[in-house]
Amino acid sequence: MNTWTHIAATLDGTYLRLYVNGTLVASKRENDPIKVTNAPVRIGRDLPQFNKQFKGRIDDIRIYRTALTPEQIQSDMNTPVAQAAGHSSRSAALMSGGPSASPQTYTAGQQL
Repeated sequence: MNTWTHIAATLDGTYLRLYVNGTLVASKRENDPIKVTNAPVRIGRDLPQFNKQFKGRIDDIRIYRTALTPEQIQSDMNTPVAQAAGHSSRSAALMSGGPSASPQTYTAGQQL
């Protein structure tokens, strides 16, 4: 309770990997590509018809166009979005490449 947890997931075209606090905790073979749609990105909630929401706080969201390495995840985990993107906290960064890429930053609640 009252503890922040860093969660990261990567999909490299072969495996979906889940990291908790920088440690790989699960992986699954996943050959299907991510479906591209015009639907908004939902973080912390399911589709509206299911009305399920994460109970807690979500902060410092980052979405990359490439799968990060374990080392990049460790670095990201220890670098606040405000420092990495040059913007205030409570923001999401959509990176065109890896962590060294130039981010586009969105404020909380803004559609990505």
